[in-house]
Amino acid sequence: MKLDDRWLRIKQRAKEADQDLELIDNQQGLGLVTERDFELPEADNAAEATIEQDGAIRVLNADREDNHRFAFETIPDVLDEKMDAVHAANAEVNILRVTQPGHHEIDITLPNNSYTHNILHVPEDITATILINYETDNEGFSTEFLDLLVDKDATAHVTEIRRGKPEHVLYTRREAGLHENATLHWTQCDTGSHLLTNYTKTHLQGNNSEGRTTNLFYGNNGQEFDVSLESHHTGEETYSFIRSRGALRSAKSTQRGLVRINKPAFDADGYQKADNLLLDDEANAVSIPDLEIRNPEVQCSHGSTVSDLDEEQLFYLQTRGYHELAAKKILIQGFFEPYISKVQPEAAQETLRELLIENIQDDLHHAG
Repeated sequence: MKLDDRWLRIKQRAKEADQDLELIDNQQGLGLVTERDFELPEADNAAEATIEQDGAIRVLNADREDNHRFAFETIPDVLDEKMDAVHAANAEVNILRVTQPGHHEIDITLPNNSYTHNILHVPEDITATILINYETDNEGFSTEFLDLLVDKDATAHVTEIRRGKPEHVLYTRREAGLHENATLHWTQCDTGSHLLTNYTKTHLQGNNSEGRTTNLFYGNNGQEFDVSLESHHTGEETYSFIRSRGALRSAKSTQRGLVRINKPAFDADGYQKADNLLLDDEANAVSIPDLEIRNPEVQCSHGSTVSDLDEEQLFYLQTRGYHELAAKKILIQGFFEPYISKVQPEAAQETLRELLIENIQDDLHHAG
């Protein structure tokens, strides 16, 4: 079956599901609710995202036989979520293949009422760093899904920077499939959107594959983050590390983490860690880590923290001549820097420092 044929069947199934589903609040757990206090736009007026990429990333023809193996893992088998159905019914597919090793950039602009579905392929033996920049309109709603395929013996450092506008609602799903000896270091940075939903899964299918997922975010002024990060181990001797680190001022986040070890995944190693820094009394963060272990011959663990800026450390820095705002910046930089300094490409590190550390400092200055 051609990729186009499969996609048409998905769209038909999604349109039927969309008609039967309502937009409801997302129940995170006992007493935890993400409110969906917005209206979906008319799908008939859907806009197209603008995608610009360098010459080493080629747009593929979906009709060619060698592209038929691409799957749409981000589309759930059971469409019981309104926004999944709306996306699948209306999205246009873009297949992007990395053709050369080295550093590459992709710029994506998401207008209001856009439904974008990208498939990014890193072929066998390629080592690449890929920086993906996203911009949104100031108001409205959009979806953006990404299927990421890393072939045998390939290494991908993928950094996604999403700059949402204050009144924009962004719903995203991403799924990665790693083949034998494949490595994926995946960093996501989120700022800006009024409500951002991010569901990310990494499937370690091949033996000796490695997936590291880092999610960094800053929210203020009533913003809300609904984040789910998962690693699913199937191959033997696979390794995953999920890290989430965010700061909040008058905003809230719900972070769910899952490491699933399937029966065939002998000698797998999975770890997850979530850290939250609360910058005022109106900030709220909830972490829900989970482990599903179906093979006893593995290593698996998790941890989470929620904390304020340390008053003793602030006092110490002020006794050394730093005024309060400068002392807070030093502590915030110390919170994010261990993760930012590991990001590839290195050019993205300064962008992350500006988005996270400098923006927080400016925000605290205006708030104070």
